[in-house]
Amino acid sequence: MENHKKMAASPPTNTNSREKILMLSSIASVSVAFILVVIKAISVRYSGSNAVLASLADSGLDLVASLITLFSVRYAQAPPDEDHRYGHGKAEALAGMFQAGLVAISCILIGTSSIGRLFSPVEIRPEGGAIWVMAISIVLTTALISFQTWALRQTGSIATKGDRAHYLSDLLSNAVALIGIFLAIKFKILFADAIAGLFITIWLLIGAWHIAAEAIDHLLDKEAPEEVREKIREIILSIDKVRGMHDLRTRVSGKWLHVQLHLELPPELTLQEAHPIVVEAEARIREAYPDTDTIIHADPDEDGEPHGHPDFGLH
Repeated sequence: MENHKKMAASPPTNTNSREKILMLSSIASVSVAFILVVIKAISVRYSGSNAVLASLADSGLDLVASLITLFSVRYAQAPPDEDHRYGHGKAEALAGMFQAGLVAISCILIGTSSIGRLFSPVEIRPEGGAIWVMAISIVLTTALISFQTWALRQTGSIATKGDRAHYLSDLLSNAVALIGIFLAIKFKILFADAIAGLFITIWLLIGAWHIAAEAIDHLLDKEAPEEVREKIREIILSIDKVRGMHDLRTRVSGKWLHVQLHLELPPELTLQEAHPIVVEAEARIREAYPDTDTIIHADPDEDGEPHGHPDFGLH
């Protein structure tokens, strides 16, 4: 799983286009997960492969997670309202916590089954088409990741980025499962199938941890990445008549970047003269990060009286 190292590329100027791309990406994710669940269930029925069973459980969770992503993306894009003045972006983080819980439960079940198969190996029946099923899974997952990569470049969506990272891990787990099945069928190394199941279990646990950690960061209003904060400083300090800034605070909520800062201006400026500078600062930040809600307080750069709670004036 990927943590969000930086804000993604700028989304399209047309908001409707951005929403359509996100919906198409989410629908594609749900569709691929559904197809994989069906074909893997059929394969498990006839082959008895534990690796395919593990991968089936993973695809089942993928389907649930993709559905949650679909609805959370839709809800998170809803504009702020009277009850949610900061928007609905944290819906994505709540969905991530739920996904992490589902993955953890699945890991317990898959791990228990795989350990049992290590001590009591079961022959894999080739007539179930286990190898072909895993090969198809790899092809479909690769196609989906390619589409999600394009969608991510167009939208910068955090939800799409997380979903793409999840399917990247699936791609690796499917490849490992395919190797385990091949060794079990071709060379009768029966424990290889169980080991593949255990590997997938460990990989899923790592993924669940990253999902939960990222969701917690969003829910606890962790600062935006330092490169984003530095970019905001560069933007502000490049504006004419701005002498400095302080108390920069940021947080990410879904697609929204929330920014608060104090602008240091010459003390002789009138309110009417200072206001256009503040408006320009907000516009320039929004130009760099379109989905940004900005609150700027103008301060005189000399002899300005401290204000606000001291615990929040870190830098």
